[in-house]
Amino acid sequence: MPSHNAETTISRAIKSIQNQTFTDWKLIVVDDGSDDATPLFVREFASQDPRIALIEKDCEGLVRAREFGMEHAQGEYLFFCTADDWIEPTMLEDLYRESELHNLDLCVTGFYREEFFEKSNKCVAEICTLPTAIYTSQNAFREASIDLFAEGLFQGVEGILFRTSRLEELSINFDSCGWSEHDFILSYLMDISRVGVLSDLYYHYKVHYQQQRTPQHEIEILKLCKQDYDSLIALYESWGLLEDGRVYQKLHEIFFNELTDCIEDICNPGCVISISHKQEILNRIVDDSATQRAVSVVSPKNRMQQMLIGPIKKKNTALLYSEARFISFIKHHNSSVVSQETIASEGGLYE
Repeated sequence: MPSHNAETTISRAIKSIQNQTFTDWKLIVVDDGSDDATPLFVREFASQDPRIALIEKDCEGLVRAREFGMEHAQGEYLFFCTADDWIEPTMLEDLYRESELHNLDLCVTGFYREEFFEKSNKCVAEICTLPTAIYTSQNAFREASIDLFAEGLFQGVEGILFRTSRLEELSINFDSCGWSEHDFILSYLMDISRVGVLSDLYYHYKVHYQQQRTPQHEIEILKLCKQDYDSLIALYESWGLLEDGRVYQKLHEIFFNELTDCIEDICNPGCVISISHKQEILNRIVDDSATQRAVSVVSPKNRMQQMLIGPIKKKNTALLYSEARFISFIKHHNSSVVSQETIASEGGLYE
């Protein structure tokens, strides 16, 4: 569990591990140079529970903190959780049971993607899940895998149970994958055969909306989005599935979904980037060949995407900015937004 200035959430994250019905675990918290009370909270937990260990290091970023934790992990399985997130009480037990029962190399579950807006203390919760399935051959998993990517089940390493012996056998770590979580997962999946999917919603993934962002930050996010898209294309090409019409369509839908999320964030009324810089970033997006290829293939899946696809195709950044700004405002103020306290109580941790 990497942590950095997480004094407001670290206790909830650790308690959700302690509350697991499966008790044979070791929690390694890697504090990445916090300058708040995070390490103090973790030390207090560790003093009362020998299964919890704290490692402190200089601030080098989330992925390097994960790598540092991996180097000290000794269990049969590896499970990642961040200090902002929390998990349901039976998650580890159910993941372990299915992995042992079916000799799985990876097991993934459904999750809640909870986007918090600290200024208004509001949360938009999205459910991400697929029906329970066990894949015991390469072909079966590869044919189904595009749906897992499309649903976001491989959006990060959090909430996935990895078999340690496979990581060691393939010499997979974040360093060897260019410090990319996405490439870490793709490397692990390359020749995998035995994968489990559990439909229940166990993991609560917290997304922070940050207003204090820079044009360079947004450009880096877009660059990562394009890199992830290129890596996925390469994976399916190596599997001989890129010519499959359904796979090709889904790959571009995944990329388009990421793009529209980026566009909405850039155009959000609360984002402090200047309008000229926003226009500059939008121009980069609509002029990119991958963007135009995606919008020529996809069918918008919701009203937001229907509003954005036209301006993107026509490279009309003025209209794109206006539409995305309106969408962002509506999304952050509509009736589906619920309070942070409601989400926490519904999860059953603090009743």
